[in-house]
Amino acid sequence: MTNDPVGGLSDEERDKYREEWEQVSEKALLAQILAELQQIRVLLSGTTPAGATQEGDDAVEYECDLCDWSGPEGDRERHARGQHKCPPGEWAGMFTERETQ
Repeated sequence: MTNDPVGGLSDEERDKYREEWEQVSEKALLAQILAELQQIRVLLSGTTPAGATQEGDDAVEYECDLCDWSGPEGDRERHARGQHKCPPGEWAGMFTERETQ
């Protein structure tokens, strides 16, 4: 049994992973890559792709403590800065979390 100096894998372990890799179809790999890219886009943009829902986002809304506005988490900063001229970074304390049914 020879040890792999880079990955620390034995010949047996490398053969096992090589066999597993060869059994995965190209279509399955591309589907997994696409799903991961979509997740990255969602995280970077803060939005939900069409046809998908983010767990918990639909159940939580926020109410503005200064007026009667309510909306999702992602719209709080836009509301605070647009309606109340709040300085950047100081808007988070202006809202109260409200559970929706």
